[in-house]
Amino acid sequence: MKKEFPKDIELKNGRIFVQRDFYDITEVLESMSKKLKLDEKKKDFNIMLYWKDFILENTSELIAKNTFAHRFTKDRKLVIGIKSAVIANELQFIKNIIEKEFLKEVQEYDREITGIVFELRS
Repeated sequence: MKKEFPKDIELKNGRIFVQRDFYDITEVLESMSKKLKLDEKKKDFNIMLYWKDFILENTSELIAKNTFAHRFTKDRKLVIGIKSAVIANELQFIKNIIEKEFLKEVQEYDREITGIVFELRS
């Protein structure tokens, strides 16, 4: 006597084959986005892009040309790369003011930033 399988189960090459529905591509992308924390990374990237506009509005074009947002540290400080030792020295004098104003302006990005770190880079 031949066994009857439910309609969604078939026997192929001696193995049980179950037809499954495909996952909706939007569900897959949303799941991967959450696992990779892409929303948070996008906000961080936008903060890094904002650095150039902020520094250009609040200081000189020379400082803006010689600084760039580099990365975030594990304790959520934004590392600013500086191309010139002279500029780095000057920025140390006004760091507290710049840091206070920058942190105030990036609150709209809804990401915690604990401070700014200047790092000499070429």
